[in-house]
Amino acid sequence: MRPAFLGCVLAICVALSRVSAQLPLARLLWVSPPGAAAGTTNEISVGGSDLDDAVALRFSDPRVTASPKPGISNRFLVVVPSEVPPGLLDVRLAGRFGLSNPRAFAVGFLPERVVPPTNTVSGSALELDRASLVNSRVEPNSSSWFRFQVAAGEHLGIQVDASVLDSRLVPEMTVFSADGTELARSRRRERLDFIAPAAGMCLLRLSDSMFRGGEVFQYRLSIGTGPHVDFALPQVLTAGRTQRVTLFGRNLPGGTAAGLRAADGFLLERLDLEVAAPSEPGPSSSAFPGSIRPASTVLARDLWTWRWNWAGDGLRAIPVEFSLSPLPVAVHAGTGTVAVVPPCEFSGLFPERGQLSGVTFVAKAGEVFWIEVFADRNGLPCDPHGVVQRERSTRDAHGGIQYADVAELADTDQNLGDREFNTTSRDAAIRFEANTPGTYRILVRDLFQSGPVRPRLPYRLSLRRETPDLHLVAFPAPPARVGEDRNVHVLPLSLRRGETVAVKVLALRRDGFNGEIGLTASNLPPGVTASMTRIRPDQNSGTVLLSAADEARGAVRLDLLGMSSPGGTPRTTPASGASVTWAVPDFNNEAVVSRRLREPTVAVIESETAPVSVAPIGAGLVSVPEGGRLSVPLAVVRQPDFQAAFNLRLAGHPALEKAKEFPIAEKATNAVAEWVLTEFPLPPGRHTLWLQGSVAGKYRNQPEAVGVADAALKRAEKAVAEAAPDARPQAEERRKSAEAARKAAEERAKPRDVTVALWSRPFVVEVTPKTAVPEAAK
Repeated sequence: MRPAFLGCVLAICVALSRVSAQLPLARLLWVSPPGAAAGTTNEISVGGSDLDDAVALRFSDPRVTASPKPGISNRFLVVVPSEVPPGLLDVRLAGRFGLSNPRAFAVGFLPERVVPPTNTVSGSALELDRASLVNSRVEPNSSSWFRFQVAAGEHLGIQVDASVLDSRLVPEMTVFSADGTELARSRRRERLDFIAPAAGMCLLRLSDSMFRGGEVFQYRLSIGTGPHVDFALPQVLTAGRTQRVTLFGRNLPGGTAAGLRAADGFLLERLDLEVAAPSEPGPSSSAFPGSIRPASTVLARDLWTWRWNWAGDGLRAIPVEFSLSPLPVAVHAGTGTVAVVPPCEFSGLFPERGQLSGVTFVAKAGEVFWIEVFADRNGLPCDPHGVVQRERSTRDAHGGIQYADVAELADTDQNLGDREFNTTSRDAAIRFEANTPGTYRILVRDLFQSGPVRPRLPYRLSLRRETPDLHLVAFPAPPARVGEDRNVHVLPLSLRRGETVAVKVLALRRDGFNGEIGLTASNLPPGVTASMTRIRPDQNSGTVLLSAADEARGAVRLDLLGMSSPGGTPRTTPASGASVTWAVPDFNNEAVVSRRLREPTVAVIESETAPVSVAPIGAGLVSVPEGGRLSVPLAVVRQPDFQAAFNLRLAGHPALEKAKEFPIAEKATNAVAEWVLTEFPLPPGRHTLWLQGSVAGKYRNQPEAVGVADAALKRAEKAVAEAAPDARPQAEERRKSAEAARKAAEERAKPRDVTVALWSRPFVVEVTPKTAVPEAAK
């Protein structure tokens, strides 16, 4: 085995071993095949951990349905109706341990083939059909080989979809002629374009960049001479208007030379079209991949994403993604500056070294604008930089205009979500106030553009009035890291009966909005309640606690809402869901990949009860004078194997970081937690607080299954004893199967050490000012 593959296997094993120290949650690792054509019924296999008693697959588009295949575990018949548009969906598995994390599932329009990864040498190369799409995976320490016919001078594009499918595959592609001559190569890219020098047979070799492989290295492969759009200008359209759009790409019917090279060195073509933008995007736009990276989340704050299906000259629709804005849009694909009237949007191309690109505008003294550049958040390999300059009244020696720098656009490098949802971006933004009236210009460049061979990539420049706003993102709060723990878990949002879990909510504030944000959740499963909490001014994150009663059940789409008043206007903002894509054993050695979800969900694990639950005794309202003693009586409910002592810390307000932990004694079922408020400055007012910590114990997975399996084995043994001689072989086989099932049940039910993250049910603390009379005393 190659060292790279061994390292990958070791990392996955370490990650799974650490996950095993927690209570089981359904975690979906792969879906095979990872997509299907609209209007077809397909057999889909799934794999992962703790997928016991799988009963259903849930798709983010409810029109796609699945039913378990009888007699075969973790295999489903999936029906994709013809009216489902091409794009990406999320799919989850529902089973004994709740609703799993999502995996991407592609809906296509081409006929599809599912092929096993047996084409690992050139002699077994699989014939590629240009009219269909191949679903497969790469095997460890090997390559996948394909063959196809070409005509002389033919421009072919080979597309490997992997990252959008949540696959771990980082593709390497090489095209050879029949005699073994290398014709084209693509490294760490999912598309390869080449022009055939002569007619004949060609071979394609596809592998992972580090020769890893397995079920989690799925891909979808297609080849053809159809058009491919690299990008469009402008990237943002005025909602409700028809505008001229220029497509830049390859094999564009009627296209002309654009004079630009793509990142892979290919000369691009351009094609001008008229596009009628809607007033707002339709529901089908949600099926398009869109911007799902953490840093790209801000693209949805004040703009809508719209998928335009280009279907010119009888071609199948090719989706092109735009943003929709209420502002007028200017565009310029050349170099130099363009005069605009703010507020507006501008789309251009980063200049080559020594050239300029940007806009000029006139501003009055005291006018305030937010200036923001979008490029890295569109998935482009660039580092945007911008500078604002004011035109001077004096001229240089040659009569030319002189400019003075007045502001520099700073990188938007703030990470609000830590390792689980890193919002850092190389894009740049600034709040700009014109101190003096005059003509200003904004010059934009790519700091990665260090030489003439770099491609000219598109950017979007927003020059808008200050419009306070926000966007919310929510994901399950990870357990607190202890010591040298550097692992990051995949955490589906499922909770056991009697359990309380925390959901972390990030507030991506825009244009100086600094108001309070109230948080709550609706559309919860029966028996699940949510706390009313808030994100305070000057804070960018908050927590919502979900608690399941003993009779809770079901799985639903989660509507987590934020109530705020940006610009003085009350509004309700729904939160996007997010998830870590892959478990990472050490974030210092491996980048954590996260993405937004197409449908946030919450589920109740009905088969189990929380090992330990902590709840305040009484109405949940505690009144305490400022600087007084806070006392909270607690009820502790334990399962038999979780009798250990543990500590809890007070949470729910920034001031509580200095609060001491409160110990819960071994086997204790009640306690009174106390703190003196002079130790931490909890201000007057009402605060939703909670306790959090962790507790160790022994977990037995489905111990009741041992008795069921034992009874089945006894019946099988009795059947063997009573069987006639000719029926004895079959009875013996059933006995062996029953014996194996009993051993498996015993092994699964063996007690193993686990550490469980613990959140108490929330309670409200009313801190009264020293001069005020408590409500209870009136």
